[in-house]
Amino acid sequence: MRNNLKRSIDRAIALLQTPTSYENYISIKLSPIDGGCCCFHCWPITWEQINQRFSSEQPMKDEGDLLIESGEADNRLVLECHETGPEIIIYLGMVTASLALLKTVLELIVFIIKARGKDVRSHQQNLNISIHSVKRDGSSENEESIQISMPATDLTVKAVEKFLSHKIIGKS
Repeated sequence: MRNNLKRSIDRAIALLQTPTSYENYISIKLSPIDGGCCCFHCWPITWEQINQRFSSEQPMKDEGDLLIESGEADNRLVLECHETGPEIIIYLGMVTASLALLKTVLELIVFIIKARGKDVRSHQQNLNISIHSVKRDGSSENEESIQISMPATDLTVKAVEKFLSHKIIGKS
């Protein structure tokens, strides 16, 4: 169980301006399987490309967060930078998770994977993508994960899409 999950959701709540009902959030964490730091210094190209693609006003800073909006009002999520890896916080709330939200999450994850592959320091590290359901108190209720080999192939992307589709759409 991740100790800082509640803190990450609290940061997302401030950006999303959503209720503090923790059980309505999920966290998706990308982290190198063999460990290592994922900060701006260690993943410079990855975070630079994320800022170029997703920062509409101010770029995200190291150990910062970014609100990502795509079209509909309920198609919003928060991307957080952590030394342990990028984290995506999604509020499911009363609205059924849409295919548009799933598409946004998948686009972001694929973008991160591809940017990571271009990073000079990456050494083609394999990644773990884990989804955390959240309890009322903000702690992790359960975790399910998928490991992907780098560089990512079209088959890898399809496997991640299937995994996310089942976990995100199935949670709402």
